[in-house]
Amino acid sequence: MTHSRGILCAVSWGCLLATWVSRGFFVPPEDEIHASHENYAYVYRLIEFRDCLWAGYLSPQWCSNFRCGLGQPFFNYYQPGFFYVASLIASSLMSDVKVLGVAVWIFSLIGYLGLLVLGCRFFGLIGGVFSGSMLLLSVYSGTELYVRGDLTEYGAMMLFAPLLCAVSFGLEQPSRLTWMATALLGGAMVSLHPCIALVGYGVLVIGAFAHSLTARQCRNTCAVITALGAGGCAAAFYWVPIVLEWKYVNPDSAFAGFFHYSNNFISPSSLYSDYSRKARVPFTLGVFTLLVLAFNTVWLCRVWRKLKLTQRRVVLQL
Repeated sequence: MTHSRGILCAVSWGCLLATWVSRGFFVPPEDEIHASHENYAYVYRLIEFRDCLWAGYLSPQWCSNFRCGLGQPFFNYYQPGFFYVASLIASSLMSDVKVLGVAVWIFSLIGYLGLLVLGCRFFGLIGGVFSGSMLLLSVYSGTELYVRGDLTEYGAMMLFAPLLCAVSFGLEQPSRLTWMATALLGGAMVSLHPCIALVGYGVLVIGAFAHSLTARQCRNTCAVITALGAGGCAAAFYWVPIVLEWKYVNPDSAFAGFFHYSNNFISPSSLYSDYSRKARVPFTLGVFTLLVLAFNTVWLCRVWRKLKLTQRRVVLQL
C-alpha cells in the first residue's frame, strides 16, 4: 500500500467512525431526538441562536423567546462555540436534530484527525489510526453524546486533539503557522467550553514546561504559552461580559448540587467496573481500554532503548 493510499484509507476510516458515533442523530424520525439529560434543549438553543444571528447579532446574548417569552441572557453565560458551527449548516435541507448530528460528525472527525496527525508524526500511520479510533470509540464519547447529551463539552474535547497536535508542532518545529493554529484552536476551545479549556490549558502548560526541561528549549515553550494566551484573549467576546456581570447573577449555583466539585471524583474501582446507565453520569474506562494501556506500558518498557529521542519526549510528557 502506498503512503497516499494509506492516508486515504485512514481518513476514510475516520469518516466512518464519525458517522457511527453520530448515528443516533440520524436514525430516529425527523422530529425526534434520542433521550439524554439535555434531550431537546440543544434543538431549542440552536433555533434561538440562529434566529439571533439572522437578526444581525453576531454575538447573541439576549434570547427573547426563552422563559415563555420573558427573555433571558442565555448565551451571555452559556458557551456559544458549538452553535456557531451548527448555525452554518443549511437547516433548509434537514431538521434541526440532524443539523446537530452533522455538527457532532464534524467535531468527531476533527478529533480523529487531530490524533491521527499526532500519532502519525511520532508512531507511524498505524499508531495514528489507533489513537484516533480509541478517542471516538471510548466510553466517554458515547456517554457524552447519548447519556449526558452535552454537545458543547463533546466539541471542546474533540477540539483538544488538534490543539494538542498544534502545541506539539510548536514545541518541536515552531513556526508562524503553528503559533496561529495554537492561538485559533485555543480561542475556539474557550468559546466551546470554558471548563474544558481551563483544564486543557493547564495540561498543555504543564506539558510545555516538561518539554522545556527535557529538551532545554525555553524559547519554544514561551512561544506556545504566548499563543495559548492569545487564544484566550481572542475569546474575550464571550468571557469579558461574564466577568463584568458576574456580580449580578448567582454564580454559586453553577458549583452546587449536581455540579458540586465532589461529583467530579470517583472511586478507583469505577475505572474498571461494568458500564451501567443506572448512574446519572456513568463512567468507566472499560476493560478493553485498560488492557490496551497495560499492553502499551509493557511494550514501551521493552522497546524503550529503540525509541527515538522525540518519541521518548512524547511518552514522558503524556
